[in-house]
Amino acid sequence: MAGPTPSGSPVAFAAATALTMTQVSAALIPPAWTTSIVMYLNQCDPQALLDAGMKWADNYDQLGNAQGAADNTNLSKDEWQGRDRDAYDKRIDEYRSQLTGSKQLAFAVGTTMSIVAGLLFLIVAAMVVIAVLIALYALYVAAALAGLFTYPAVLASASAFAIECTEFLESVSGLVGSIAAGGAAVITGAMALDVGWQKAHGNDAALDDFMNGLRDASDNMIWGTISRLERTATAALMKVGGGSPLGKNDPGLRLPNPIGNPARTGGVAGGSGTWTGGNITDHFAGAAGDKNKRDEGLFEDPPADQ
Repeated sequence: MAGPTPSGSPVAFAAATALTMTQVSAALIPPAWTTSIVMYLNQCDPQALLDAGMKWADNYDQLGNAQGAADNTNLSKDEWQGRDRDAYDKRIDEYRSQLTGSKQLAFAVGTTMSIVAGLLFLIVAAMVVIAVLIALYALYVAAALAGLFTYPAVLASASAFAIECTEFLESVSGLVGSIAAGGAAVITGAMALDVGWQKAHGNDAALDDFMNGLRDASDNMIWGTISRLERTATAALMKVGGGSPLGKNDPGLRLPNPIGNPARTGGVAGGSGTWTGGNITDHFAGAAGDKNKRDEGLFEDPPADQ
């Protein structure tokens, strides 16, 4: 999942805020740092994904309108006959068939992106709720440190809750990741089928169009791959030097005093770039912009030579 920056949608900002709140709470509840690592890996902007999915859905509608327009161009046999008419009918039929293939691709991409976006909305909502609850627990721990409650019992309760939150987010994000991978496979298959369909119905340029589109998308794929690698490396650094083992390996929850040891040495090194949910690669990618050479002149009539 690509990481957002604070300038993204309100949903992306909410995800980044949940991350920051959880990291701050880790100063009082050490296991919350592990929760923040899972949140960092799941930073995303589902609104942007949903917007893209809706654009594909709109493309599906527009392609349907184009098919309708092609149907309305027919003249009766009495008005137009001969070899020209036969050639015209054949070409129109090919166009209709090509539009059908494009419609199915648009439907597959739009539906898949919208479904994944909906699941990501749920992950962000879960992160926000968990961050708020952990922050409340952190206040509870602070009150215990002030002598209002029994500190070991309060810290044990808060730590157990943070561990449960981490396990919940890991399971949910794993499920969403599997669904997203399946969606990617569906889109890949739909693209391959569309190329074959187009070729079979008279579009000899289908494969060239696909390769050109792949070329124009290559910069985005490269940036996305680098961003994911950076995110994974940062999360690994956040785990370095991470306090006492907790959870199933530490049933007694024998926790150290977290004050003065909120993120630990390795955690600080890994967490220094995570407070807003983004990463360095995202900023470079945003500055570089989307280098799509086919955009220029693509919608001119006639289209400009590419």
